Amino acid sequence: MNIRLNLIVAFCDKQGIGKDNKIPWNISSEMLYFKKITTYTNNPILKNVVIMGRKTWESIPKTFRPLKDRINIVLTKNNNFVVDEGVFIANSLESSFDIIHKIHNSNKKNVFIIGGETLYKEGIINKYCHKLYISEIYNKYECDRYFPDIPDKFKIMSVSNFCYESSVHYRKIVYINTDLDNT
Repeated sequence: MNIRLNLIVAFCDKQGIGKDNKIPWNISSEMLYFKKITTYTNNPILKNVVIMGRKTWESIPKTFRPLKDRINIVLTKNNNFVVDEGVFIANSLESSFDIIHKIHNSNKKNVFIIGGETLYKEGIINKYCHKLYISEIYNKYECDRYFPDIPDKFKIMSVSNFCYESSVHYRKIVYINTDLDNT
């Protein structure tokens, strides 16, 4: 199986990603970046896959879920958990790869982990983890969920100029796993 697992996240001071199952900031241009990265594919027939934990799924307003133009997979251990039609449920990251293999017939599958904390911790050390798309928010917010430390095998591939919105500076950084064949 040839999966390109990517993590996409915005974090603030001390790598905080959320508080009480909500994103503590509201930066619309950063959300547009998230949408652009997770929906873009060089083959318009294919859709990218987004994998999220149950709490992340529940944190998305109902009017925005499932995330449009992407294949949505929700990870949960709750066998009775109900999601919208067309959304897949898996009980582990590995079992989500089985789902992807069955529904996605492309050789290179663009897969994005979009949260939360536990899934990021598992994903960043996964053998398929290829890139990290990180928006660093340069402001302090109270958080109770955090992104893990970035392992040394990831090197910076690109850094955007500073962006500014809602009285907050941020920039987008892409890391690549140098242990993988990056062809």
